[in-house]
Amino acid sequence: MPLDMRTKDENNTEYRSIPFGEMRASKSDDGKMVIEGYAIVYNREADIWGDTEIILSGAATEALKTKDQFYLWQHDRTKPLSRVKIGTLTAKEDDDGVFIRAEIIDTQLGRDCYENIRSGLVDKQSFAFIVKEGTDEWAKETKDGKSRWKRTIKLFAKIPEFSAVTWPAYEDTDLQAKRLAMRNKPDSEASGRGGTAVLEVLTDARDNIEQIRKGEKEYAQKG
Repeated sequence: MPLDMRTKDENNTEYRSIPFGEMRASKSDDGKMVIEGYAIVYNREADIWGDTEIILSGAATEALKTKDQFYLWQHDRTKPLSRVKIGTLTAKEDDDGVFIRAEIIDTQLGRDCYENIRSGLVDKQSFAFIVKEGTDEWAKETKDGKSRWKRTIKLFAKIPEFSAVTWPAYEDTDLQAKRLAMRNKPDSEASGRGGTAVLEVLTDARDNIEQIRKGEKEYAQKG
């Protein structure tokens, strides 16, 4: 089951997406729109841009104690669908990962999002997280005759949200985000914990993309 890392934001939050293959969208007995399934899976190696990542059992224990995660549409903070704090979202950890149950809000947005998921039109979900400092480790490994890094994540500091997504987060800045993420690796001859991300590359990329979109919009309006 692939999990795709795309970027980190200004709060050093990382994003991963997995298929909705383990998700169910259904109506409850009282007619509520419900989404259920594993949003995070443990102890499965994932390919992240040619490197390996694995999230260990218990990684979410501390982060889930905050009791206020959101379920969003497309990682858009202005489009919340469910929330732990109001009792419509539950996130429970077991040996396999983190299982969520989200009661989707009964608004036009909620109904549209639910139908997109139920029909399979949108078939990925993503989760946002911050790794607790000092609890991810990098080590060199050889796989299929190639040298690569393996990142082991032991503990999340925060999991602010889960999200239904069409594509993994920040697809536009994939290349720039990859360059940024690689700065977290240890030196090529070393093994151990990653360093601190530098965000100038991603910031510049976002600014450039916004300028391009603005230019395209102005051109279309003139045409």
